[in-house]
Amino acid sequence: MNHPLTSLRRLRRALLACGMVLAAAPVLADTIDFESHTNLVSPVLSAGDTAYAGRDQFAVGAYVASVADSVYAQSLPDYEPGAAGVIVDHSDRLACNIVTCPGSFFNSTHYYAGLNDSSVTLARADGKAFSLSSLDFAFVAPMYDLPNLSYGQLVLSATVAGAASPVTRSLNFPGQFLDGNFVFDTWTLDSSFAGLQITSLNISACAFDAAMNCLNGADSYGLAQFAIDNVMLSAVPEPQTWAMLAAGAALLGARRRRQGEPA
Repeated sequence: MNHPLTSLRRLRRALLACGMVLAAAPVLADTIDFESHTNLVSPVLSAGDTAYAGRDQFAVGAYVASVADSVYAQSLPDYEPGAAGVIVDHSDRLACNIVTCPGSFFNSTHYYAGLNDSSVTLARADGKAFSLSSLDFAFVAPMYDLPNLSYGQLVLSATVAGAASPVTRSLNFPGQFLDGNFVFDTWTLDSSFAGLQITSLNISACAFDAAMNCLNGADSYGLAQFAIDNVMLSAVPEPQTWAMLAAGAALLGARRRRQGEPA
């Protein structure tokens, strides 16, 4: 039969190993870079499509992206889903004739562009909570050769379990390269937002008017457009995982007290 002290030490080692695994979990982040995706095929969305209308969905890794037209467009009595987004292959020059592609002309990556005041919502396919640490973003201009200004903001709206209302953040779009193309920049979220346990994340844009009000709706005229790439997400450990570790720690403490082992 094992000596009680030997069993206690084994339990301690097991708990330490479990704690190390949990501590390493945030490193196992998901990067959504849009290099590959799977459409959720419907009567209006084919498997090979890369252009999306409102109500279309596609999967990227463990996440499902749901595309939506603007709230204003959906409120119209004759609303029908319209052109709302596209996964852009920046190396495809034809695509960049249709959409004013941000980034360098030498960029050959894929990214998602939200068009015409639309939004895209990310949620895990398994329904679990997740966190957002950073993403790359840019303005999708309605035409080339615009002055080098910030024309609006990217807007994040996180739905958090148990919260009365979404938690939001917004940041001005970056400007242009010397060649006149709008540049991607990295937005690293503040610790408060990055620590949220998010159930769904809505990404949209607003466009500045002459008074610098940032609008999305009837008065933004389809100019609230954005591009996103390299969205850094991490699954949040299940509550029962932490509960198991806490219960093991409590058991370890109880056995110490019974055996009179020094701390």
